[in-house]
Amino acid sequence: MSPKENRKGDDEALGKGGGSFGSLLRHVLDVVAILDADGTVRYVSPAVEAMLGYTPEEVTGTRVFHYVHPEDLERALEALAETLVTPAGALPPMEFRARCADGSWRHVEVVRNNRLDDPAVAGVVINVRDVTERKEAEARRREAEEKYRNLVERLPAIVYVQQPTEPGRTTYVSPQNEAILGYSPEECLADPDHWISIMHPEDRQRLLEEDERTNESGDDFAMEYRQFAKDGRWVWLRDEATLVRDEGGEPLYWLGVQTDVTQRKEAEEALRRSEASLAESQRIAHLGTWEWDLVTGEVWWSEETYRIHGLDPDEGMDLRQKAEEAFFPEDLPRYRRKIEEALSGEVEGYDHEHRIRRPDGEVRWVRSQAEVVRGEGGGPLRMIGTVHDVTERKVLEERLEHQAFHDPLTDLPNRRLFLDRLGQALRRTGRKKGRKVAVLFMDLDDFKSINDSLGHEAGDLLLVVVAQRLRRSLRPEDTLARFGGDEFVVLLEDVDGLEDAVRVAERIIEGFGGPFVLEGRELYARTSIGIALGKDRTERPEDLMRNADTAMYIAKGEGSGYKVFDPAMYKRAIDRLLAENDLRRAVERGEFVVHYQPIVDLQTGGVRALEALVRWDYPQRGLLDPHVFVPIAEASGLVVPMGRRVLREACLRAKEWHGEHPHTPVPVSVNLSAEQLSRSDLALAVERVLEETGLEGNYLILDVTETVYVKVLEGNTGALDRLREMGVKFSIDDFGTGYSSLSYLKSLPADALKVDKSFVGGLGEDAKDTAIVRMVIELAHT
Repeated sequence: MSPKENRKGDDEALGKGGGSFGSLLRHVLDVVAILDADGTVRYVSPAVEAMLGYTPEEVTGTRVFHYVHPEDLERALEALAETLVTPAGALPPMEFRARCADGSWRHVEVVRNNRLDDPAVAGVVINVRDVTERKEAEARRREAEEKYRNLVERLPAIVYVQQPTEPGRTTYVSPQNEAILGYSPEECLADPDHWISIMHPEDRQRLLEEDERTNESGDDFAMEYRQFAKDGRWVWLRDEATLVRDEGGEPLYWLGVQTDVTQRKEAEEALRRSEASLAESQRIAHLGTWEWDLVTGEVWWSEETYRIHGLDPDEGMDLRQKAEEAFFPEDLPRYRRKIEEALSGEVEGYDHEHRIRRPDGEVRWVRSQAEVVRGEGGGPLRMIGTVHDVTERKVLEERLEHQAFHDPLTDLPNRRLFLDRLGQALRRTGRKKGRKVAVLFMDLDDFKSINDSLGHEAGDLLLVVVAQRLRRSLRPEDTLARFGGDEFVVLLEDVDGLEDAVRVAERIIEGFGGPFVLEGRELYARTSIGIALGKDRTERPEDLMRNADTAMYIAKGEGSGYKVFDPAMYKRAIDRLLAENDLRRAVERGEFVVHYQPIVDLQTGGVRALEALVRWDYPQRGLLDPHVFVPIAEASGLVVPMGRRVLREACLRAKEWHGEHPHTPVPVSVNLSAEQLSRSDLALAVERVLEETGLEGNYLILDVTETVYVKVLEGNTGALDRLREMGVKFSIDDFGTGYSSLSYLKSLPADALKVDKSFVGGLGEDAKDTAIVRMVIELAHT
């Protein structure tokens, strides 16, 4: 039965409760799936496409562990094992990371239910819910809480939490209370009336009235008052609190901050006694402040303003000249224009960010703000302003902008920046007759094996070293970018033609000739490069990238090092994609037929076995031989469901023939691909087919080519041993064209050798072929 037919059967089984349940499965956001005991997905609801990006048909027939994050795989295996030994009933939910079709990862919550004993289900039912947003929200909340806690404990202020239902009952006081007032948090929390008992008598009544009002209205609380410190001082505090509510609008707690404003209050008192204008200046001051009397021309600068400009306030120099000298020349005209606009009345003030260079050469970013104070007639009297050092913020902004356009591992431009530069380069070709741009798309050959064998840290280190070597192979004006994984792209501007790009590709490949040294270990790596040329009138950036990518895959397949794109490549790629789509539909529709070729005993003339040969009954082209479609099936992974279908068909027909000829039963021989032989569920899949068809294992021969046999033998000997225990036999096909080593032959658990037809064709006529065949036969018998 095909995966599509299996899915249909499971759909019907799940829908036995009525059409409404089937409709529910089609519309519910959670994914519902039925697994076999080995984790193979027999059914998956349509919601899998919305959640992970796969169609149900893509997932059906694969093992669920294929989608589990490597770090979660062991837990997933244990969870399935636990489910298999647990009676029917939902087990507690577990969380894993699942791979999406685009390569990203989602957090999912899985509820398991063992329904293997239920004939209507006969599998493990899992309910998968996407909890990515919840996990991310939890992570953000934890991060925010940690940042908030660190902030609270480092702020030069007292933070407190107070219950709204019990006014005055404080549940938290930050440690800064002891530094500011001398009382430990424990002392404050031990006595509910502590906060009012240390209140200045003149401030107590208005504080209680405002506290009662805001408790009733829920308005923000903001007051300044005095409290008695433990050492006998009166401390001025600015108390600001807001009522935190839940999602339903119900009050949870008051969150307040008390800041020691004693010095400011004393300064304000002095300012009020001396000059009212100084209070206005204080109102708008942040860090450095200044005031310019437009009538007398006198200017006052705060000490902080001097320090921001890198000057000593004790020297008493006129800062106006020094401040303008500190300006970057390109920033000064705009600054002067803003002052003129403010003085003329076009605007009330200005807000301007610019750079200054201190006397010691250090460059700082400052934000200058000012307002003009005018008299009754509207004429300007004073200009009052502030100077704020914003260097750290500007550096952070530049760093964030850099990160948005660069790869974090290699610090190379990323895809976004590369495409922008490529677009600009293509537009420039329109102004230069005959000039073009070239794109070189490359990746590392067999990079996955490096990650798998040496680990991802070694893989990342290799990418960094590769990026460094690539830079040395390019001109300073060329752009080298990393698109992710092991993909690197080069932009060559202003090239005459193909020869320029080919020379660079050859130089890059030559640079890969030497070893890469990773923490004392020498490692060799190769690259495949695709080259595409373009200009503004013929290509878009995306088209040029696609062409180079297509040429790179051709180069990788041919092992040629580099390949230049031509339109035929794209057509071949499209043709291959269409062929793969046709092949996928053929698997779903069951368009494959099995023919049987007898294996004859040359001495008796009797049939010793039958060999199953698959053909594709293509609706438009008729029967197609395996060499036409098997390579595509192997490359796309479709060889596994196709091979499973052929195996079942062959075993079913063999069982029928045994019933028709009970006295002369013969085994059937079925070919296995490398992909099938390397799968960990090979033995289980064969055993299931034998059980379904009723064929005994000793009447099944699995045919494997010598090269494939040796390639996967070491990694899957357990499956081969299990198959031999069932009585299944193995034969080595095309013997003599692969390794043909005595040591391999000794280790291969095979029952027969099939000498390659290139030798058999000359049997009896060609002395060399005859000798080789005789030698192989004697070797096999030995």
